[in-house]
Amino acid sequence: MTSKTKGFMCIMVCLMFVSAFSSLHLLQKLYKHRLKFLNEKMQFITTYAQSLSGLRLAQDYINNLQIEYTTTINTNTFLPIELKVIGPLKFKLLKTPTHLYSFAEYGGAYCILKAAYTLENEIVVLLNLSLHKRSIP
Repeated sequence: MTSKTKGFMCIMVCLMFVSAFSSLHLLQKLYKHRLKFLNEKMQFITTYAQSLSGLRLAQDYINNLQIEYTTTINTNTFLPIELKVIGPLKFKLLKTPTHLYSFAEYGGAYCILKAAYTLENEIVVLLNLSLHKRSIP
């Protein structure tokens, strides 16, 4: 082999290594980005499920909840409210004259669900469930 051929082969091998390392670096970045995305979605799904469970369990707590007369519902509204813990579920309930709000947080994400309610024969009937606020870290 001539020195030109050896030099060409050396450059080709170096380019292949650079290309391989660049590809691996890109794959690592994509993996980290995808993992972060999945963690954020998992955190939101967890808070949504806990908040929804809170509304579904409102029947058990409705008589012990004070009616709050507030116009703005945000995370600060739920700070003084007692955290309800049932197994893995953790949520806070807020009752206004017309709506029930359920708040849950997990891993930096939070979810506030809202539902209109009526009492029929001492049974809570939820209407128009909606996502009031959410945050993903």
